[in-house]
Order: sequence, then C-alpha cells, then structure tokens
Amino acid sequence: MAIDGIEIQVSFGMGNAIMKTPMLLALRRLYPKAIIDIWCCHATGHEVLIGLREHWYQPEPLFNIFKRSDDMGGHNIAIITEPRDDTFRRSAMAIKYIEHTKEKQDLFGNRHEVEVNMDLVRQLGYKGPTPATRVYISSETQQKIDHMIFRHNFSKYKAVVAIHNGSLNTDFWLLKRWNEDKVIELIARFKKENILPILIGKGEDWTFPSKGSLNYVDQLNIKETAALLARCSLLVSTDSGPAHLADAVGTPTLSLFGPTYPTKNVPYNQGRFISAKLGCQPCYWTERMEKCAKSLCMEKITVDMVMDKINEKI
Repeated sequence: MAIDGIEIQVSFGMGNAIMKTPMLLALRRLYPKAIIDIWCCHATGHEVLIGLREHWYQPEPLFNIFKRSDDMGGHNIAIITEPRDDTFRRSAMAIKYIEHTKEKQDLFGNRHEVEVNMDLVRQLGYKGPTPATRVYISSETQQKIDHMIFRHNFSKYKAVVAIHNGSLNTDFWLLKRWNEDKVIELIARFKKENILPILIGKGEDWTFPSKGSLNYVDQLNIKETAALLARCSLLVSTDSGPAHLADAVGTPTLSLFGPTYPTKNVPYNQGRFISAKLGCQPCYWTERMEKCAKSLCMEKITVDMVMDKINEKI
C-alpha cells in the first residue's frame, strides 16, 4: 500500500506532547513525502507542537498540526497513541490503524514513554535511532525573552536555576508537589551560594512571597517559558510538563519524583531525578495513590538532597 496520508492522535498535555516529538520526527524520516496530520486534543499540546513544521523545514501541506476536530478522516494510516481516546478512532476513518496492544502499552513498566511511543513507528518499519525530544522556539520569541532578562545580568551568578513546583490543582495530582517550606529554604540556600532562582508556572502553583527570586509566574506562555528555560543553567521541577519543556530546549533538569514513575517520565534527553525510594513508590494510578492523604514520598526529599544534586550539575 502506498502511504500518502498519515494521521496521528496526540492526547493529553505538554509533557506528553513533547515525549511524542521523537516519534513524529522518526515518522517523517520514514515517510519523507507523505502528508502527516497531527490531531491535538489539548491546547498545551497544540502550543508545544506548533512550529515543528518550520523547524523541520516541512512545507504545507506535508506537515500539519490541528486542534481537535471531529472530521479528519481519509488517511492511509491512523496512529493511535492513547488507546483510551475513542473519539479519535471514530473520526479517523483510516485504512489501517497502528496502536499499542495491551501487552505493549507498558504504561507502568520500566520503559520510557518516548520509547513506548517509538514502538508505533517501528511497527511501520522504522529502524533508526530514537531522536531527541525537541521544542521549537522562534527567533522573535527568544529575542523578546533575552531583552526581558538582559538587565538581570545572569553572568554575575554562579548559576541561574528555574524552579517549578506545579501539577494539576486537584487532590490527586497535588501529591506530586514538594513542600513549600522546602522550596522557600531552597531559595534561601541559593542566595547564600550566589545562585539566582527563577520561579515559573501558574499562580495556583505558588502561595508564598517570591522575595529573592525572579518571578515569572503567570507572565509567560509556553513558548516564552521555553525561551526563558533555554537561558537557565538548570530547572528543578516536580514531574510535570515544564521539566520536559526545559529538556527539549537543551537545559538540564532535576525532577523530584514521588508517586509517579521516573523510568517512564524523567525528561528524556538529559534529565536527572531524585526519589525518596520508599517501598510504596511508585503508586501512580493505583489504589495506594487514591488512598494516600499525605505525600510522604515527596516530604522525604530534603533540601540537602536537592542541593547536592544541583552542585554536582553546576
């Protein structure tokens, strides 16, 4: 069968979209002349992927990124990356479907999500190496951010470290956050060691004063945040989208893992992580997490543990 049209479903948010960029690039390498339509279910995923066509020098209509639609049928192949999303299956109307079998999903196993995504392209015959995750920043956006931070003279500091302590603001996902008192203590330690802290994320992620830090909370969109992270020495973050965003623009990351799976979700390119390594970890999507009223695994991560890892890196 000649392949002239491929449709891909990209569900969920920022981090999930970024971890699918290696699969998308491998797919383009496998089918350099096929039309590839990417169907984004969430606004953050759409914003992350916008710009890939220009970055990879793909002209229209060979590479297209759309927001969610109920009418995108007529392709040779539909790639279903998230089996739980039945809407895509109903609207795709493809000749052939590529998806994970239940045995290959490996959602809670010892394989990185990037490699699980790559299985889909390998089903089609791709045999090359796994590309790195990437996010495209336009020169205009990078220049805007560089102009914004110029007056702070980053070069006078030992390091510039961004901090993100966010997650979805629900009881379930708040278990991924670090204790705010420890974040405050970490910022104080930074000051003593001539490290400039930069706070990023949403306002709901932060409830304490940001004195002693550069505060860009609620001030930047995703691409602007990526441009800022590209100028940082390191990002310290919970298991969340901005950790993958920093990694995708070449900034080292240190992720604090509690209930979720480091082997699956640590930033792919050069991410490091800290875990308390309790016997109940990880408990993501299990009854243990649903019953957990206090995130002991995150509380057991100390400021000293984080500072030791930071000093190793910088």
